[in-house]
Amino acid sequence: MANLSNQLTKLFLGGNQLSGTIPEGFGNFVNLYLLGLELNSLSGVIPRDFGKLQNLQHLHFDNNQFSGQIASTVCNAITLYYLDLSFNHGSLPPEIGKLVHLVDFNVSHNKFVGAIPSSLADCSNLANLSMQANFFQGTIPPNLASLKSIQQIDLSSNNLTGSMPKELEKLQYLRNLNLSYNDIEGEIPNTGIFSNANQISLIGNNKFCGGILELEIFSRKLNWFRKFWSCLQRKARKHSNKFVAVKVLDLQKNGASKSFKAECKALRNIRHRNLVSIVSYCSSIDSKGDEFKALVYELMENGNLDLWLHPETTDKPTSSRSLNLSQKLNIAIDVASTLQYLHNHCVLRKLYQIKV
Repeated sequence: MANLSNQLTKLFLGGNQLSGTIPEGFGNFVNLYLLGLELNSLSGVIPRDFGKLQNLQHLHFDNNQFSGQIASTVCNAITLYYLDLSFNHGSLPPEIGKLVHLVDFNVSHNKFVGAIPSSLADCSNLANLSMQANFFQGTIPPNLASLKSIQQIDLSSNNLTGSMPKELEKLQYLRNLNLSYNDIEGEIPNTGIFSNANQISLIGNNKFCGGILELEIFSRKLNWFRKFWSCLQRKARKHSNKFVAVKVLDLQKNGASKSFKAECKALRNIRHRNLVSIVSYCSSIDSKGDEFKALVYELMENGNLDLWLHPETTDKPTSSRSLNLSQKLNIAIDVASTLQYLHNHCVLRKLYQIKV
């Protein structure tokens, strides 16, 4: 391969069951701009000479067994704009801020500990930041608000504490903020992305107050309509009235609490246009000591798909529920697309609610 040192620009070695350590010498491929080593069993540390790859733009190291400061050796490859180090082990160095051209950065599902490096704010072109499923501690760096191009931030399933940085509401291009399953507390801002419940996930943080939707959730007189997962429409207030669907848990049923936790876990990472989005959840105890748990979904304005496909099963008038062949075909395509997503892209493949 030495003869290719000045000619090689792309190298794809992903999914080849490679094992052992990466050999020295990759730094000689001075014109390499794409390297794919994902989905192997490579281990050890990333060689230092990766920092010599001054033309490298795409680096895929995900789904291996690297350890040590897995990013420190690539922080000098300042031309990088796509870096995927997910599903490895190791630590994240503060030098990550050197990658000023980075657009997509994924270090999810590692065992990173310590604080989130504040130097990430120096990656001024960053659009997608995925740091979920680690052991990050401390507070969310307020200077992340300087990432003016950021569109997606996922810090879920860590050990983050402290209050929600109010500065994040200034990020005008931010479309998805996932802070679920941390220990963040305090008041939720109410402007910017925080004003849209469909773009933020805070499940599993139990110390928030105020915030996105001040739901008119009730804790009394529920026994009449409670069935294990009973679905009802309930009004929620933001700046204007908004209807949502609420699934209320009957805690008298066996395994109800376990089911509640399982559904929260399944829904936190699901993102598909045909799957009903979760807005929030409610877990509280009233003055009598009665526990109340519920999931809050976006409301499906068109009602139940089953009643559209089989209107004869209801006593309601069917004239407004007729579907032509083209509409039925589109529904079938939407359902097939959703099932394909759940089967191939979700760790948990339990089907919940499909919208078409």
